Amino acid sequence: MKKIFIILLFIITAIPVASVAQNYVLSGMVVDQAKRTPLAFVKIGINNNKYATITDINGLFSIRLNEQILQLLIINPGYQPLLIDAKDKSSPLVLKLVSDKNSSDSVAAERSDVYRYIDSVMHIDQYAEIKRRQESMLSGKIPIGWFSLDMSRLKRYNRFEGIYLGLGGHTNEKFMRSVSLGGFAGYGFKDKKTKQGFDVSIWPDKLKQFTFNAGYSYDTQESGGSQFFDDKSEILDPSSFKSFYVDKMNYEERLRFSVSYKLCNTIFYGAVQQRIIDPGYDILNGVKILVPPRYYNVSGFVAGIRWAPGKLLSPVQGETDSKSSLLPVMWFQVTRGIPGLRKGNYNYYRIEGKLHLTNNMGHFGRSSLLVVGNYLDGKAPYFEYFNGRGSYGNFGLYASGSFVTMHPDEFLNDKSLGLFFSHTFGTIFPHTELFNPCPALVLNYGWGKLNNGPSYYFLSATDMHLGFIEAGVQINNLLDLKIYGLGLGVYYRMGAYSNSSVKENLVFKIVISFPGKD
Repeated sequence: MKKIFIILLFIITAIPVASVAQNYVLSGMVVDQAKRTPLAFVKIGINNNKYATITDINGLFSIRLNEQILQLLIINPGYQPLLIDAKDKSSPLVLKLVSDKNSSDSVAAERSDVYRYIDSVMHIDQYAEIKRRQESMLSGKIPIGWFSLDMSRLKRYNRFEGIYLGLGGHTNEKFMRSVSLGGFAGYGFKDKKTKQGFDVSIWPDKLKQFTFNAGYSYDTQESGGSQFFDDKSEILDPSSFKSFYVDKMNYEERLRFSVSYKLCNTIFYGAVQQRIIDPGYDILNGVKILVPPRYYNVSGFVAGIRWAPGKLLSPVQGETDSKSSLLPVMWFQVTRGIPGLRKGNYNYYRIEGKLHLTNNMGHFGRSSLLVVGNYLDGKAPYFEYFNGRGSYGNFGLYASGSFVTMHPDEFLNDKSLGLFFSHTFGTIFPHTELFNPCPALVLNYGWGKLNNGPSYYFLSATDMHLGFIEAGVQINNLLDLKIYGLGLGVYYRMGAYSNSSVKENLVFKIVISFPGKD
């Protein structure tokens, strides 16, 4: 119960306050009441339409006036108009629109008209600036003058470090538009070690399509985990809760030089890096054994690509329209260990791929499919292999994109495949302002194989060659707290790796859900 309390406390206190310390500021999100998905390009009239704004593609809006905000009128084709008394409202505000079954959503089809409307309300650069502020605040980056505080660096929790407290952030455009300087420092109270790092980013072009970055860090890294080049720690994302259950981590000292390029719906990435790994735990669970060497140098190159073929570039630089296609978002990344580069000792390829597909089916709800594939070729240390993505822990927090009934590091693979499917139904039960139950189904499947064992690893390991299966049922939003909801889930471990008793296969979780996040 103590660990559950600590985790919940961290989540609740980490929800960023989206209001900024200025007079007459109101920000929030517009969502579909039944599907709980964000609504893009929704017109918001302010104070009897004296002023107006529009939501971005994430359903976010921000209002700043030099007079009191008294009234909001939200009008969107396909939905019933909503009139809000905003005099006593505070940020973040979640506005829920009720669908009109006899109408269709024509917003995406009239995108060009929408942007002409934006220009009639504010200059497109002003809209882009508002959008950047909204995304920064909801991703956990709070602007304080010329410095943006990174909420993910203030505190975190996992079974290895225990409670971690620190400070971190980067300079923003108020300091310098083409250069950002940043860093972090913190302390883990369980492992009793200090972590720190710094970096600098440079954008040589006005549209910030090219990014050059150089940085140094000494921090913990999950053993056998999978991380893509553009992964970020987001507060409002259930998949980030998996880190709470990680109990085997290493200390990584990393020096990296990288370049990335954004072209429409594609991001290209390349980096050269020196990585020196200090094993942070005894791989024999506390029994002292000698596993040479003391430090591992796995220096080399990283190349990656993120491709979102269904997302179209909008007139606002960096913004995409995710409503226009059912095509998935795809990631592909190769890490190459090169002997002799910065005194590296290992020759291997670590190949990772990911595909994420979501489908809004109107009143039938929303489906999400995540496919993750990994492959390791060559001889590498044990931490470069792949664990099973387990997040077991009764009455902990549900972490999407992981196996709820699988213990962390229960399996070890040099090739693996994971499929994570969920379907959230619309509001089919009676609901109130705080009680808005949404049932959901979860089905996960994993397969893995260990053909070649890690270097200097002489212990037995179990792979997932028989196939790992689990299924679950969730009731989300039993308590609807506007910006996020609280629910419950029950999950069952099945198939070849199931336990002998029913009780041992059952896992119960607290489900924290956010609009538009799977």
